[in-house]
Parts: sequence; C-alpha cells; structure tokens
Amino acid sequence: MPNFIPGIFNYCDRWCERCAFTKRCRVFADLQRFEAEHREWDSFFEALERAGCDVRSPELTSEAPDRPPSKSLGRRRRKDELLHAAEEYMDAAHAWLKVQPEPQHAPDQNAEPGSLDDLTDVIGWYHMQIAVKLTRASSGLRSAEKIKPWEEDILEEVHRSDADGSAKVALIGIERSLGAWTTLRTVYGRDDDTARKAITQLARLRRAVEERFPNARTFHRPGLDD
Repeated sequence: MPNFIPGIFNYCDRWCERCAFTKRCRVFADLQRFEAEHREWDSFFEALERAGCDVRSPELTSEAPDRPPSKSLGRRRRKDELLHAAEEYMDAAHAWLKVQPEPQHAPDQNAEPGSLDDLTDVIGWYHMQIAVKLTRASSGLRSAEKIKPWEEDILEEVHRSDADGSAKVALIGIERSLGAWTTLRTVYGRDDDTARKAITQLARLRRAVEERFPNARTFHRPGLDD
C-alpha cells in the first residue's frame, strides 16, 4: 500500500509535474487511475467507430454550457483591495503571456536550454492561482470572524488555519513569480514596462498578504514543509 502523506494535497500549488511528492499523494494517484480508465474508454469508443458504430451522438458528446463567473465573487474582489490587486496582476500577466515581446538581450550563456520558457511557465502557472488562493484565504478569514461567541472555538481555528494555509500557497506563488519576472527583466531589457510593473505589483501584494495573514509563513504544510 502506498505510503501517502495525509493532507499533502490541501496546500500545494497543484504543479504535479514539478512535485517531488507525487508518489506519496493520494490525489495524484487517483488522477493517474482516472486518466488510465479514461484512456481505456477512449480506446473502446475508437474500436466501436472502426466497427461502424455511431458513438458521437449528441447524447454522448453534449457538454454542459459554460457557467458565467459568479457576480457576487466579482463584486467581492472589487471591494477588497487585496483581491483587487491580485486580479489586476493576473490580468496584466495574462495579457503579457498572450503576446510576449522579443527579448532585447540574449539569455545568459550559462543558462540552461529552455530556461526562458521555464521562467514563462512559472509566471503562467501562478498568475491565476495567486488570486484564487487569496480569495479562498480571505473567505476563510471572514468565516472565522463571523463565528459567534457561543459557537465552538475549534470552528474559528479551522477557518483561520485554512486561511493561513491558502495564503502561504499564494505567497509561494508570489515569490516564485517575483523571481521569474526579475530574471526576465534582464532578458527583455531593464526598461520593460510590463516586467517593472509586475515586480512592483507583486512586491506590494506580498506585503499586503503578510499584513492580513501574519501567521501564513509559519503555517505547516504536511509533507511539503517537513
């Protein structure tokens, strides 16, 4: 039986390809099993099609319509300066990722092949996740603050703990993104407005997260912080 680490998946950054703990993560194991089963079903349907069966009928292939974003979530983010700042960074990074400028300088000769793509991958992976994790962290903090005096103290502790854990994941994403943007700035030129603005946004966002969640950095993530 695999030696899974309980709860390791609760406060990770979901980047399984770069995780050293996938063999000890139950969620990763479940995903692997699901993908294997999915491939088996794909092979089954392909065999039916080769046999002349129509398996692509609307009943089998219809997809649920896209759900519009929550209006209440959008209003909450606009009212909350921290979440609004995270969303502003997300939008700016997303726009940059869609149309990346040509580098003004060749990458460092000592850099490994593909290192430029690696930095872009880091920015791409975290630019949305930061806002998502901060939204969850802020929601947990609000829930903790709404606990009535006659309710169990453990409820408040659970909400605050989850808020700190989510905030820590956001901080990790912020700092890794800061490192990537700082390095990219030397590649695209120190006058690159997007890189300079992103670095400023992330630095301010990091300070704001640390102020709102002062215990986030000391939060212990199972396995990942051992």
